[in-house]
Amino acid sequence: MKQGLPIGRHRIANCDGPRTVNVQMSKIGFMLERALEKDKPDPDPIAWRDLALEMSACHVNLMDYMCRVSEFVLEERDDKKKVMLSQAWDVIQRWQGDISETIANLRESNWNDAKIAVDKAYDLSLSADLDSFVLEYQSFRGAITLQRQDTEKFRNKIREYPSNVVIPESQVSTILRVQEQLLGLLRIRSTNESDGVIRDATSYPIEKLGTAIRYLMSPDVEVESANYEIGIARDHLAPRIKNILGTVGKQLAKIEGELDITFSELPAMPWPVKGFGAPGVESRFRDKRT
Repeated sequence: MKQGLPIGRHRIANCDGPRTVNVQMSKIGFMLERALEKDKPDPDPIAWRDLALEMSACHVNLMDYMCRVSEFVLEERDDKKKVMLSQAWDVIQRWQGDISETIANLRESNWNDAKIAVDKAYDLSLSADLDSFVLEYQSFRGAITLQRQDTEKFRNKIREYPSNVVIPESQVSTILRVQEQLLGLLRIRSTNESDGVIRDATSYPIEKLGTAIRYLMSPDVEVESANYEIGIARDHLAPRIKNILGTVGKQLAKIEGELDITFSELPAMPWPVKGFGAPGVESRFRDKRT
């Protein structure tokens, strides 16, 4: 059995900074934060099943709002309003998706993942895109406000649930290395949100590095699987930073280099897809691809 480590013995980089950085770090933050809490009993089965039912009602309502906003988009002729509506639809779509994910995790007693999902839902519920939407479509103001209140209630309740976090001691240094690069990407994206090129370069690696850290923090997942995610992040970033100049370009190039070093030092596995990542981040297995 792999040795577990209370994370309080190690310094984890803090998440101070823009709200977007803090929110995007929620997957990691919950895991690290809850590693220090005292053991809690599982919630009463009737209580969490009732909560899941309440959340299902919220999910159905949000799905209905998505359909109605889609109709508005099709009917709207003003380009600016179309963009506003499309952005609102995207937020509601992701909001309902995270609510659905929370419900699924509750039913499986995956309290940590439920906390992560509901926190993402809560943040989406506060989106300024929704404020713009209800300002234009006043008839939705009450409905959106109610779903926001319910999502906050769900979040507060689920945060009281227990967490059982066992982080392999052998992976702590690697987690810190990857977390540093992830934070760097998050800060760059959050300060350049209107730049489509930077957003394209950073968003997918952010997702992949978040997954890698989740894997590294799980005693049941092999390091090779985490490193695969790191490789994908690096492979996505490498060709795109050539189009980004100035200070941001240099920062991204440094992150790409650090990811390359991390990837080369960790155990790896062959890419399962022919031609994946061309020219490919993993030379160790280039000749073995099928």
